[in-house]
Amino acid sequence: MERAKHIIGLAVFIFTLFINISLTNAQTSCHSKLYDAYVHGKMDKWYTNMKAFELTLKTDKEKHNLQLLNYYYGYAGWLVSEDNDDAEDYIDISIEILNKILSKEPNNATAHALMGAFIAFEFGLNPLKIIYLGRTSMEHIDKALEINPNNIQGLIEKGNALFYMPATFGGDKQKAINLYKKAISNIENQNLVNENWLYLNLLTTLSLAYEEIGDLQAAKLNYEKILKIEPEYMWVKDELYVYLMEKLKLN
Repeated sequence: MERAKHIIGLAVFIFTLFINISLTNAQTSCHSKLYDAYVHGKMDKWYTNMKAFELTLKTDKEKHNLQLLNYYYGYAGWLVSEDNDDAEDYIDISIEILNKILSKEPNNATAHALMGAFIAFEFGLNPLKIIYLGRTSMEHIDKALEINPNNIQGLIEKGNALFYMPATFGGDKQKAINLYKKAISNIENQNLVNENWLYLNLLTTLSLAYEEIGDLQAAKLNYEKILKIEPEYMWVKDELYVYLMEKLKLN
């Protein structure tokens, strides 16, 4: 009887281990495919693999919620940039997930930063919402950096807020650039650069910020850094870098 119990227990352990390994491999595959979709500007493939990642979370959702939110963040941001009202669905579900996380982990800096970001996405769909949601968004972003001054997501969102905020309300493009650079350094120092779409996006944001303030040489050097990291990154390779080189020829 004891031997039978031992065999059954061992079988259950092996089966559970097999399932966990299979789920981990599926999640890794989704992550790589999402990165590839970002690099090649294929948001339809991003959506497909984001949905596939959701299916891997059936048994372990809470552990990977922030990873899922990272994908929602990228997709919702793209939808907002396309003026697509479907963004509202991803904003709502993300805020719902973040509320659950923060109810259990009130000092989760990344969750606060993402909350600030998803609330700010609302402004892209309806600029009037900044009147009554702007303060709430900034409070979450500031809370993230109060908890952890080196939080990558917090630095990004604070940079975004300062970059797009009018100077009369405290906006400061140079401070924003400094925050972007700090976030980039933190990503690199923590060795989080491999197949990290957010890293590429942040580097691109920095280049665009340099262009905005008129520092075209800094933008050029940063674009060249991006293309060394990811030569197939189509947005930079085929559009942004080409456009910048044309501007430099005219100056």
